[in-house]
Amino acid sequence: MTRQRPWMPERDTRLIGRSAELTMVRDLLADVRGGLPRAVLVTGTAGMGKSNLLRAVAELAEESGLLVLSAQAAPVERDFAFGVVRQLLEPVLLTVPAECRERLLAGPAVLAERVLGWEGLPGAAERPALDTYAALHGLFRFTANLAATAPLVIAVDDVESTDPPSLRWLAYLRRRLHGLPVLLAMARGAGREVADPVALNDLTTASVPLALTGLAGGDCADLLAAVFGEPVAPEFAAACAAATGGNPYLLGELAHSMYAAGIPPAAEYAAGIPEFSERHLAQLLLPRVHAQPIEVTRLARAVAVLGVAELDLAAAVADLSPAEAAEAARELTGLGIFADGKPLTFAHGLVATALGAEAGPADRETAHARAAAHLHAAAEAAEQLTAHLAATPPGALAGDWITDTLVRAARGAAANGAPDLAVRCLRRALAEPQPTAQRDELRLELALTELQIDPEPGIRRLTQLTGEDLDPVLGARAAHALAQELGEADRHPEAIALLEAAVPRVEPHDPELARQLRLSVLCLQVDDCHVQPDLPARLAGLRGAPGSMRASRFADTMLAFQAAVGGSSAAEADPLALRAWAQRGLAPATGAHAELAERWEFAYLIAALFVLERLDLAEAHCTELLTQARRLGYSLRAAAALGLRAQVRCRRGALAEAETDARAALAVLDELRSGTRSSTIFAVSTLVEILLERGEIAAAADLLHARGLADELPAGWRYNYLLLVRGLLRASMGDLSGGLADLEQCGKRFQDRGVTNRAVLVWRSCAVPLYLLTGQRERAEQLAAEELALARRWGGPGPLGVALRTAALTAPEAERLDLLTESVRLLETSPARAQLARSLAELALHLGARGKTTQAGALFRRALRLAEDCGADVLADAVRRQAAGLTEARRGGEPVDGGELTPHELRIAEQVVRGRTNREIAQGFQVTSRAVEQHLTRIYRKLGIARRSQLAAALLSRNGGQSWVRRAPGGD
Repeated sequence: MTRQRPWMPERDTRLIGRSAELTMVRDLLADVRGGLPRAVLVTGTAGMGKSNLLRAVAELAEESGLLVLSAQAAPVERDFAFGVVRQLLEPVLLTVPAECRERLLAGPAVLAERVLGWEGLPGAAERPALDTYAALHGLFRFTANLAATAPLVIAVDDVESTDPPSLRWLAYLRRRLHGLPVLLAMARGAGREVADPVALNDLTTASVPLALTGLAGGDCADLLAAVFGEPVAPEFAAACAAATGGNPYLLGELAHSMYAAGIPPAAEYAAGIPEFSERHLAQLLLPRVHAQPIEVTRLARAVAVLGVAELDLAAAVADLSPAEAAEAARELTGLGIFADGKPLTFAHGLVATALGAEAGPADRETAHARAAAHLHAAAEAAEQLTAHLAATPPGALAGDWITDTLVRAARGAAANGAPDLAVRCLRRALAEPQPTAQRDELRLELALTELQIDPEPGIRRLTQLTGEDLDPVLGARAAHALAQELGEADRHPEAIALLEAAVPRVEPHDPELARQLRLSVLCLQVDDCHVQPDLPARLAGLRGAPGSMRASRFADTMLAFQAAVGGSSAAEADPLALRAWAQRGLAPATGAHAELAERWEFAYLIAALFVLERLDLAEAHCTELLTQARRLGYSLRAAAALGLRAQVRCRRGALAEAETDARAALAVLDELRSGTRSSTIFAVSTLVEILLERGEIAAAADLLHARGLADELPAGWRYNYLLLVRGLLRASMGDLSGGLADLEQCGKRFQDRGVTNRAVLVWRSCAVPLYLLTGQRERAEQLAAEELALARRWGGPGPLGVALRTAALTAPEAERLDLLTESVRLLETSPARAQLARSLAELALHLGARGKTTQAGALFRRALRLAEDCGADVLADAVRRQAAGLTEARRGGEPVDGGELTPHELRIAEQVVRGRTNREIAQGFQVTSRAVEQHLTRIYRKLGIARRSQLAAALLSRNGGQSWVRRAPGGD
């Protein structure tokens, strides 16, 4: 005699045996209520109750007054950009009052409205596309604003099936939970393909693991008793536990099947209980489904393929009428196959897997084709169709709507900051048959989108396009895009030749595009060789010309840049830079693919202002562009502005602010996976210099190693600043020859680009103390003289002040006072506060050695205040040691530290820096090793150090070598 499935008893069997896990959940929720962020990952094989536990988290959180946002990820929605994010956050926007919505979207969170497709806000359709970082950060800020209203629980089931953009957002959120009262609770299944394994690993490895295993014997007995409605024999419970491995779902299904078969839970039946695995479950359930009318079986298979579906969609896929599908759904729900509620879904994934395995590849393709056709006929959003079209072979469906749908979905994904999904949609669209002209347009659109996520495929596609006989306008657009990438890779001749070949072909069809190409050629030529003698004549014809490029401003900017890096004097370059700066209100282009000329125009202007020491104007312009870029959601442009502002702030001595900017720029660039673009190089270089100023030599070295910048560098001029600071880093670590090699290479690279009469980066001033330490005085004197001559010709106070201080290192004793006095006088008019501190300290040392201790003391105190205000710890420590030496000298004793090294002590120190042992030094000077040790003790005392490894850095710090840095920033 068989019995029907019993009514569920009052006791909830879902969480039997999970008391320890529930205790952990309650502790996590208590932490969140207390303001502590937490993240938990529930794992386990199918049937262990992951979803049940996640639902319990939500229920307990709601009981505690927490705000709960829940989402169920599904493989069929992986091509829906930010699909899981929309499940989580859209209900909030739809339900909160208008005034609350305004607060939630305040600040950077306003960008979230575009990701979430909120159409109630004015002007949303006209707003430009977001990039990935802007989308992620806008959503994060929205979530942070939401968490400020109440502690928050974000629950995501089957997180491994999350669409890639949502997955990256969850990882982004997880890294930034600090200080937010948020519990991120996720359940992860096994055996499913993951769209973005890196993001999933980043997300899950940082979460508290909560692994569900099989139930213990006593818990198995409790679950069986709940099903049978009576106590079970221990032997029976043990046999059932062994047969199912304690898997709660399998155990419950086994109990239901035995109850229905009339088998009592007695000891004598224990020996007859067979193994009951997922395979046996399928053998039990499939006949139950197949025994139903054909309409029931077809609906079950349709939903097994779709994963989750509304009734009308499932009916279309199963080829049933709405009435037939509704009746079949009721039957499947009654059998316990479908879960209660809408949309249609299986009560458990094991059942869906078993039924889905019956569908072959052809069946699945047919199901997805029917789904796509139904959704198209119902005028659903393009994103809803893409997953089905992706699973349908090209040509399986007829009509232009297929390509149109995929392209619309791609553009929507790109606009919402999901270019990877846009690439997938465009690649699938290209697989459809279509006219050649439309196909070429799609290929170009795909290439431009590929550049945002992985430049190599995009570059290959653009190269292929430019090698074909395309429509002239399309070919010119492809050439322009490829030229940008070639220029970034310092392949300027190729880029210039490409554009020059495209200009005559496109001119009859689109004169404005042809003019843009010519402007881009100029940019590339100046980038390749900073000094272009015919540049004024070539720019003259552009002034006043109509068009979006605002040619007059562009021409002034280019002339200012060339005058700043290669001109004869600061007096000549300064008016050009000011005239270009005055036109900055004409904002750069705001398209997704800004023109090459306009992309560099901002950087050229900042470089000119920087070299001319107009640091206040440069910083203001960086801030203006940063504000605009953040408002528009252009993260790469924002990162470029941050990186350049970091250099400006570092130059004027605001090291703390500069470090904040540099690290913020790198965080954005890393999130965008931009590799080693120019912005990354400049931000890293600035950060290395700041770390050197603070004496964090190991951290600076680690940064370069982590970025792959510790070995041979590419030939591009963008690496010049990095060569300079890396040279100083190497010297600080005792590698004087390596440091000099980097500095000399920096100078050579500028010379190769036509900069022969300017010291844009004062590499000579940095190299002089190193050459002195290595005994190469003739080379040191040569470089010091060259630097001083160039600086006097240029006339800027900062470069000349540094050059004068450098010259004092090699000048006769009688000339040093005048050189240092003039250096201080000039640097008083420069915004470079740290450089002034160095010259003040050098002058104080010189005066103190000549007995003018009162004057020297005042100069030391001022130098120390400046160094401390800048945050230049190494410089401040050096000034303190020097001042202490002066104080000791006033008392008539031997200086404790900070005293001048005698010529003999300096020669011994130089030998140590070169790596000579005490015995080798003693043999060279024909003294005993004990005498060398005594000299070294005095040297260490004067320099305030304790061991040999600190000697090189101390000598450099004493001579100001670490921070004789002058940068000329470049572009994005």
